[in-house]
Amino acid sequence: LRGNYFRCYRPSCGHRGGIVEFLKALNLVGENDSVWPWLKKHKLRDPDHWYRRVKTLTAVFDLLVGYRYLAKDYLESRGLYQYASSSRFGYHPDDLDLRQYFNWQDLTIAGLLDDRGQHTMRGRIIFPVRTVKQHLVHYMGRAIQPDVTLRWRATSQQDGLSSINSYLFNEDRLVNDCNETIICLCEGITDTLSLEELGFTAMGSFGLEPKLRRLGHHLSRYEGLIAIYDSDMMSVKDTPIYKS
Repeated sequence: LRGNYFRCYRPSCGHRGGIVEFLKALNLVGENDSVWPWLKKHKLRDPDHWYRRVKTLTAVFDLLVGYRYLAKDYLESRGLYQYASSSRFGYHPDDLDLRQYFNWQDLTIAGLLDDRGQHTMRGRIIFPVRTVKQHLVHYMGRAIQPDVTLRWRATSQQDGLSSINSYLFNEDRLVNDCNETIICLCEGITDTLSLEELGFTAMGSFGLEPKLRRLGHHLSRYEGLIAIYDSDMMSVKDTPIYKS
């Protein structure tokens, strides 16, 4: 199924047509039903669009890793010495214009340019967010300067693509062979790396409802999962509640 057109080459079938005919051929919608409720519910993504984003984010990260030395002092000041000595992060300098190296449309699809064409990650440490299959799908950027109002910022969500809340920081490390029997789940990147610094295997969620079901196969080799969430306050209709 590509270009919104399909064709079945089995001689006894011969079905062909667009997305409407495709869904009806699979009996996913009734013959007289509209397909739009089904499409809206399942939020189908364009695979070409998705891989274009992954390819751009990966290429940009390879460039930004070369500037990670500019963020090393900050990470060490937070006690993240092991991570600061690794190549698992990058940095986007204020004077680096990605449009000199990459296509404007690709950067927009990757969520690295806003609606005004301005860079979204300048002056920030770049933490890559990868899927368990190693696809780089988002950045989470941490501003180093203390006067920045929005300290944390994620790459924007594009139509048909999952937001950063659908992923976990460090979930790509689940495929690594290790002798650990316990894995920790916390909120955010800093707590995850702090636990790593103490020798734990950890992942961090970006929302209140981490999607763990899709990771069941990889989590099954652990004997236990420990949830370590903080008690930050949030307000819902003027009523403060605990995130944990």
